[in-house]
Amino acid sequence: MSLQVTPTKGMKDFMPSEAIIREKARKIIFDTYMSFGFSPVETPSVEHLHLLNNGEGGDNEKLIFKILKRGDKLKNITNIDSLSDSALRYDLTVPLSRFYSNNQGNLPKPFKAIQMGHVFRAERPQKGRFRQFVQCDIDILGEDSIYAETDLLMASSTALKNLGLKETEIKINDRRILFAIAKYCGFKETEYNSFFITLDKLDKIGSSGIIDELLKNGYDQKRVDKVKKIIEQFENRSVTIDELDDFIENSIPENVKKDLKQIIDVVLGNNQPIKFDPVLVRGMSYYTGTIFEFKYRDYPGSVGGGGRYDKMIEKMVGKSVPACGFSIGFERIMILLKEENIEFDDRKEEVALLFSEDDDLTSVYKKTKELINKNYNVSNLKQGKKLGKQLKNLKLQGFSLYCIFSEGEIKELK
Repeated sequence: MSLQVTPTKGMKDFMPSEAIIREKARKIIFDTYMSFGFSPVETPSVEHLHLLNNGEGGDNEKLIFKILKRGDKLKNITNIDSLSDSALRYDLTVPLSRFYSNNQGNLPKPFKAIQMGHVFRAERPQKGRFRQFVQCDIDILGEDSIYAETDLLMASSTALKNLGLKETEIKINDRRILFAIAKYCGFKETEYNSFFITLDKLDKIGSSGIIDELLKNGYDQKRVDKVKKIIEQFENRSVTIDELDDFIENSIPENVKKDLKQIIDVVLGNNQPIKFDPVLVRGMSYYTGTIFEFKYRDYPGSVGGGGRYDKMIEKMVGKSVPACGFSIGFERIMILLKEENIEFDDRKEEVALLFSEDDDLTSVYKKTKELINKNYNVSNLKQGKKLGKQLKNLKLQGFSLYCIFSEGEIKELK
């Protein structure tokens, strides 16, 4: 019986043509972030389970790929909860916080980090959503002013434009505004996260779905009615921070309003569309302040998002370290580039250098280097017995040119 050779559920293989485009997109993002003064770091894909499962990862904590203990440690387990002490990371923020906590003495302040890598979530696969996927993150650690937010937003806006996605809009909110809304609606502080997890599903299940879920979770009609009024009043239309504040009886802190308005002014002043969205949540409960997402045209979901998480590192090192980050949804970006027929114009022409067994291999590689130095991508291939058929196949494989070594002339594949 033959073995199953398709990728496991939620995973994907990439053909060479796809992998080339992905690598070019990664390079554009990386180079853009480097130009804004960010520095690259790398962290392991495997992290301590107690850091990932700390109650602040929202629904992602239900999607953790846990790694079983091995050997005698596994044999001696009597409690199922003790089967694992490590897991695959579900984002890059928790690993970066651990990295900074472990290395802060050797890092500048503030520290501007780039991190790109695979993350893993055991969720139901769907379009643009896999169980293993790439995240492209930038974070600023040790900066408590709005400089962190504006720098992240402008760098990310530029990266998306450089990819060819020029029609993006930022949605921005603040967790402290959500706290004010929750308090106005009558929720207790211990109920905030549960309320936010439900509200975060607004795009997926609509306002009626939100109301049904809140009632199902046991919240009384009076509180649910207040939530309904806020959604009806402010969903899908332009609204000012002051307008919301008036509606919820002036309960938004003045410093929060001031900072958010300034961020919006700076971003708008640099020709990047941005608007205040009072029902934007972001799923992670580790966010403490500003939260934001990038939308592209009418594309469902976001193409990236982030926010401020000032308490995460403090829990690891015992002292306050302000932090703010942004993550590009790389897999969704790749789908968008394909759907929008956006191509990168820096691709070199592909030359197939055909040689025979009688040709001197040393001379063949000298010719290869000569063509590479002329800015071609070169593949050395043995010349087939049926040259016409081979040339036809080369054309189908993406080659535009060929060169028979013994002749030395580059010719166009037709």
